[in-house]
Amino acid sequence: MAATYGQMRDQILMETNRLGNPVFVIEVQNALVSAVKELEIEQIFLNQKYTQLSIAQDQFMVPLPEDFLTVLTLNLLNQNYELIYSPASGFSEVTYWEWQTYRFQQFTGGVPAKWALFGNNIFLWPTPPSAFYLSLSYYNRDGYYPTDYVTIPDPNNPYVQEPWTDDQYNLTSIWLGDFTQDVTRYTARSIFYRDSLQSPELSQSDRSQAQYALSQLRLRNSQRDTTPYLSL
Repeated sequence: MAATYGQMRDQILMETNRLGNPVFVIEVQNALVSAVKELEIEQIFLNQKYTQLSIAQDQFMVPLPEDFLTVLTLNLLNQNYELIYSPASGFSEVTYWEWQTYRFQQFTGGVPAKWALFGNNIFLWPTPPSAFYLSLSYYNRDGYYPTDYVTIPDPNNPYVQEPWTDDQYNLTSIWLGDFTQDVTRYTARSIFYRDSLQSPELSQSDRSQAQYALSQLRLRNSQRDTTPYLSL
């Protein structure tokens, strides 16, 4: 059964004999969110999604999903959802600065053949003269972390400095699922030992445990016949 952020926090506090200390509650919360973000970036084989993005005539900038992390594959489709270009046929990524150069040199429209990422948008060149679709497979991050889950974010204080509210406590993640929570727990404990308790030996021990749990997760994932989506 999937755990919540709050349940995982309390488990780590119990395992490290720090339950009941409000200072360590905050430190474990920060370590747990850091662990999930670290795993999302470094072990993105779990977080995969697919979507289709519509492109209007003369639209060269296409907004990406809010949970977008990085591109897995990107194809160009016509209005009948038929493939026009794929990476194998030359639909290639360029840097945003290269895209600006192409656009400066040629303003005339055409079927997009190159694309660039900048901010949370895809920029196409040439500018499409009619409607198209982008077929996007991508690595995604969780929609919310507890530290983000506030009604009115304070830009001067982006970190939670008090125990999580009920809404924050009950948030979950793909990294708190049945087969992933051991990886997350050991990673968070390693960060907590390293940053808060200044214990490099215990930190390294838990980091080794996290790597072993991750190797078991990868082994299980490689034995699946389908795209690796894990249920919560």
